[in-house]
Amino acid sequence: KRDWSSDVCSSDLSMRNNLMTSKRTVLFAVVFCLWAASAQASIPTFAPFLQGPLGGPQIATIQNLDGEVFVARAATPNNKVRITTRGFALANGDVVQTLRGQAEIRLNDTSILSLRQGTLIAINERPAAGGVQRTVSQFLGSLWFNIEKVTGTRTNLQTPTAVAAIRGTRSEEHTSELQSRFGISYAVF
Repeated sequence: KRDWSSDVCSSDLSMRNNLMTSKRTVLFAVVFCLWAASAQASIPTFAPFLQGPLGGPQIATIQNLDGEVFVARAATPNNKVRITTRGFALANGDVVQTLRGQAEIRLNDTSILSLRQGTLIAINERPAAGGVQRTVSQFLGSLWFNIEKVTGTRTNLQTPTAVAAIRGTRSEEHTSELQSRFGISYAVF
């Protein structure tokens, strides 16, 4: 004759153990999510530290920003960190991305790049005969710029579909995966 009461008790004990394991799993998940959210919230405060030192001389500064703006150093391109404070220094090859945000970048010659929402750019400078050759590579998005005409500095705007030499020009440029559109509002020849 079979004693069913022991089966019921062991089944009840098994269900209690499963319930306790589930509660611990849920508690762990909640604690982990809270920790991850607080860690994510604290990243911007230490962004310059997390990004590491400049990979060379400073060539620009994020002068103004609003919303989600990310920077990746040239040496660590997969390490994008959200920037929340003005005055963040940029070096050769650094990448700036605005997701749901905007940023204004002041280059060392006082030229301005204004990135609209959803824009991705990289800024490169190299010594050239008589000055500096600067290339602003715009991969996606909309960019307004005011490039100063400075002796010895040559600036090119490069998109996936076009390259433009810019000298003393105010303009806006829109880049998608398939085309680039320039709208010049002021130019010095």
